[in-house]
Amino acid sequence: MFYRGGLVVIIAIILSGGTACTETRTAQINPYETEFTEAKAASVNDFQLRILDDGKITAEEYSETQQKYTDCLDDEGFTVVASMIDGAPQYDVTYAKNDQSRFESVEAECGKQSIALIEPLYMLARDNPQAKDMNDVRAECLVKKGIAPSGFTGNELKAILDSKENTTSVNSPADDSNKDDRNIEIPLDPQNNLGVIPGGGSLDTDEAWLCFTNPQAN
Repeated sequence: MFYRGGLVVIIAIILSGGTACTETRTAQINPYETEFTEAKAASVNDFQLRILDDGKITAEEYSETQQKYTDCLDDEGFTVVASMIDGAPQYDVTYAKNDQSRFESVEAECGKQSIALIEPLYMLARDNPQAKDMNDVRAECLVKKGIAPSGFTGNELKAILDSKENTTSVNSPADDSNKDDRNIEIPLDPQNNLGVIPGGGSLDTDEAWLCFTNPQAN
């Protein structure tokens, strides 16, 4: 089983408070215009430019991007199955132990040609379409699900997460502009002892975890 590096980046953003957008950007028609402009400037082929050109990434375009990634690996002899676990992408691949070095090299190049720029931006816009502070988005989700009491805020959620911050701090390459923000690398698992919301329920449940991995899901 292989969890692509981009997944760690996404989970890092999930628990850090969404450093790519700390304030609601209401002045822009497309709140991610800057991110799309930067991604287009960093694109390496016409495929990525086509996906990014209109300032949005549809589910169909994201699926196409994943297919390009898995096809690239398949062409090199690595069979990969793409799936979504609680709203986050997972890539499963089987290869011989002595192929690991070659796989890592091939995977990096296949990712560069396909999902490297597109996947993090798709996930960010999907989970936070209005570019709010991500802790506010997750707090709203927790209230909607009845896990947090009415009026529960993103700042309150951040305080709970900060109190449970006991894993290695890593810098997320998805957002290098806020180097002082802490990104937490944590397994994709609801049982992380995140705690209980005062006056509400536990954050250590599958239902609560969806507010971190896919807060816009019903």
